[in-house]
Amino acid sequence: HRGEYDLAIEHIKKAISIIEQVFDPEHNKIASFANNLADVYSIQAKYTAATELYNRQVYTIKSVRNHPTNTNTE
Repeated sequence: HRGEYDLAIEHIKKAISIIEQVFDPEHNKIASFANNLADVYSIQAKYTAATELYNRQVYTIKSVRNHPTNTNTE
């Protein structure tokens, strides 16, 4: 399965790169893909890489919630 995970990582990184060209680096779409990448790293026991990406997602979620254009009152 290692080859499948490596391929998944390659595709997710490419998707993130493309999305970063279109959206703000803190956009929730990027956070979603970063979470997927972190999950793959976690499965591979690459915990440091996974933790960095999970932390990025938490930061992004907090940024989106606090953004002045956010009209969500939940």
